Amino acid sequence: MALTFQNLFDLFDDIADEIFAIVEDLSDSDRLKKGIESGHYFIDEIAQEIVEKHLYGRGAQIISEEAKFIENYDLDSNDSKEFVGLTFVVDPIDGSSNASRGLSDWSFSILVKQDGLPWLSFVKHGVTKQKFLAIKGKGAFINEVNNVNRIAKPDLGERGDLFISFCRESKKEHPLERFLGSISTDLLGLSNKHRILGSASIAISYVATGTMDIYSHGGFYLYGWDCLAALLFAQEAGCIIDIDGKNSIDNLAGDERFLVNVY
Repeated sequence: MALTFQNLFDLFDDIADEIFAIVEDLSDSDRLKKGIESGHYFIDEIAQEIVEKHLYGRGAQIISEEAKFIENYDLDSNDSKEFVGLTFVVDPIDGSSNASRGLSDWSFSILVKQDGLPWLSFVKHGVTKQKFLAIKGKGAFINEVNNVNRIAKPDLGERGDLFISFCRESKKEHPLERFLGSISTDLLGLSNKHRILGSASIAISYVATGTMDIYSHGGFYLYGWDCLAALLFAQEAGCIIDIDGKNSIDNLAGDERFLVNVY
């Protein structure tokens, strides 16, 4: 397989569709089953098996929510070396609590690093099947990579109010106040909707497309596999991002934890 962005996007699309089909075919009771690992659902572990079936043994490093870190490049093995130099930061099901209960917002998400730096990302909605695609330095796209489907973040609050995805731990100071302070202290007054969707990758992607206006996740830290794919999409769409005070996802690891703000 030639190492092109389109070939990788096609591969990820196939992986996502295989995961989605299995989740959709399960009974309600099977979707709700707990996994072997603490904090995992049965569907998480099935999805991880599908990811490994397609990506394991092809020369890449894999950093996944379900399996943490997998190094599968062995110079002495007979495995394919086609993905040497790549790291896949993947969440096979981002929003597995939603998926297990039949709620609408969950996704497959993956960030690809090449020689340690972000190259491209792929997020696919588990219900609508909408795809959020990004290529570092080339832009953010909906469903297909072309000029027609390239998107840019709309101006903040241009509809006259704000739609915010906001999460905080009540006993901790939330970083949103510092984040919004550089924009306007009156912005929260414009907001009449605060939602947590249950999928960081979908919420961040929605900010980039203008469906939502601000994403702020503080107090509870996100892991890189939860958010890095969507953050590249947001960055390429022209969003302002704040990840523990950093304004770029360069040099962030998939197994690190962050406080994240996006607008």
